[in-house]
Amino acid sequence: MIRSLRPSTAVILLSAVLLSACAGRDDRPRLDNVSLMNGPKLFSTASDFKERKQYREAAQGFSLMAGWGRGWEVAQYQLGVCLLAIADNPAANDSPKDLRREAFVWIKLAADSGNKSAQSRLALMLRDGIGISPDLQEAARYAILAEQGSGDIPLVRSAAEAEVSANLQQRLKPADWDEAKRLARNFSPIIQSARQPTPGTRPTKN
Repeated sequence: MIRSLRPSTAVILLSAVLLSACAGRDDRPRLDNVSLMNGPKLFSTASDFKERKQYREAAQGFSLMAGWGRGWEVAQYQLGVCLLAIADNPAANDSPKDLRREAFVWIKLAADSGNKSAQSRLALMLRDGIGISPDLQEAARYAILAEQGSGDIPLVRSAAEAEVSANLQQRLKPADWDEAKRLARNFSPIIQSARQPTPGTRPTKN
């Protein structure tokens, strides 16, 4: 499973995948060196794999960046998205339940750090019980957060995510909806530490 890979193992596997996939094919994603300094290149490569729906390869790259902490919240979110996609089309040795739980952990970390896309996806997961037991009030809190203060950056959401807020407002009692709004107003993003994992250790989530 993706979640059990150590960064050093992930580097080896990602490099092997990239070298075999890129032999004689200049139009495919490629990464020659994995390091914090080359993080943007790694992110671009992982994003290319995700765009091609090669979610396992994408998850390997995003898993490295997810462990780097502050400044890489979007990689944490994208790792969660890839894990959800893998869970929807699992291999024989995959546990969809565990993959969704792991996805929830990463997406929540990004959401609690202020990432709007992660907050939007987390609201959907909390409403529908994906990777966690359903919690409508918490789902409403994150849905409200996702719609607040995005500034000039447009929030790109799926159709399912876009209707979560209205759906929850209909399903919750007025007092519970008001409480969700209060919690959203009092939200303060967590500040993750910034670090590069030591080779041979697993990424941490806080």
